[in-house]
Amino acid sequence: MEKDSFLKIKNNLLRNNIVPDLFFSNDSIELCFEWIVFQPTEKLLSIRNSPHVLSNMLNKKPISIKQHKSFLDKYNDLPRLDFIIKDCKTKSIIGSLNANMIDDRIEIGKYIGNLNYLKKGIAKNGMIKFFDFFSNYFSYKYIYSRTKNKNIVNIKLNEKLGFEYLEDLDNTYILMRKKV
Repeated sequence: MEKDSFLKIKNNLLRNNIVPDLFFSNDSIELCFEWIVFQPTEKLLSIRNSPHVLSNMLNKKPISIKQHKSFLDKYNDLPRLDFIIKDCKTKSIIGSLNANMIDDRIEIGKYIGNLNYLKKGIAKNGMIKFFDFFSNYFSYKYIYSRTKNKNIVNIKLNEKLGFEYLEDLDNTYILMRKKV
């Protein structure tokens, strides 16, 4: 799929506020997706910039309010989908799932930034809903995940989601792939 086609679909979804379906944590917390553009910047960045999230990011520097606002200003032109995971009852921001067009492939990313929601199956259950959503609107044969080779938790989660090891990208990252 070409960038222009991706952007047309993305911006239609965004304009109509179409998001993946609700889902549940392993302990029955109802969770929902919202587009990143509708989130309060300070609350979002407090989760995104938490030390345990930054430690697994490509860029380990915290994102500033100015940088985030610049990102949001350009968001409609970026070939990516960014959904925030929220507790539907409390409206607490929990984490994020995203898909980025990099060259001719889609790479996914995910994090649970709110420590109160770790180890509840949220990333796994959210990704399952996200894959259903993604495959309904976009036509890609594979989705990829770039993962730190020492992030065993994420590698195991990706394997449970059907990803397979593809290659070492360098001394720090591996590339995994899932058929969709």
